[in-house]
Amino acid sequence: MAITQESTGSQTATVTTEHTLATITTQKTFVLSVDCSALAAGEYVEIKVKRDVRSADTTRTLHSRIVSWLEAAVNPIIQMPPVPAGGGEFVATLKQLNGTGRAFPWAVDTPG
Repeated sequence: MAITQESTGSQTATVTTEHTLATITTQKTFVLSVDCSALAAGEYVEIKVKRDVRSADTTRTLHSRIVSWLEAAVNPIIQMPPVPAGGGEFVATLKQLNGTGRAFPWAVDTPG
């Protein structure tokens, strides 16, 4: 199965600020991956995937996950569940909840 990278980058977090990593308006299935290996002891990051039901609707949180530094030490690349095609907008966000702002490489891929 071929995988296409739709968008990539690196976000240096300002602690307690929700940063938008990507906003994509094409109707495809997406998978968000974030490298959380930079987290230090006691730090946490919240990753969200948002989607609207129809293109005219408000974007709402579909998946939300808080990743601890312990989880990132074992599995540094965190993947959110695939988001099926539909709606008009896919939005990926990241918010570091505490500690020192870290850099988080990320990618949004389309499987198949």
